Amino acid sequence: MGSGEVGGNGSVQWAIVQDKGKKKPKHDDIDLVAYANMGGPSKGSPPEHFKITICYNTVAEALAAQQTVQVQGACLVLFLKAEDRKGQIRIDW
Repeated sequence: MGSGEVGGNGSVQWAIVQDKGKKKPKHDDIDLVAYANMGGPSKGSPPEHFKITICYNTVAEALAAQQTVQVQGACLVLFLKAEDRKGQIRIDW
């Protein structure tokens, strides 16, 4: 089990936590990129935006997942079936 977060605080901060019994290894770092340099046409997103890409095996699977989007408070929640593949979830800034 694990969890991860990517956020902005004047720069891009990320953390990945992997739960292994009583130990919780945490990997975190900061990319000191300014908001003005995030996103933009070269990243395929509006300026100062994160771009989140979630990949599926088929268009049908992607469309089915789109139907699972929920609003929980001020958050969008999407349920993603874990697959045996690299790069299933990608975040660009």
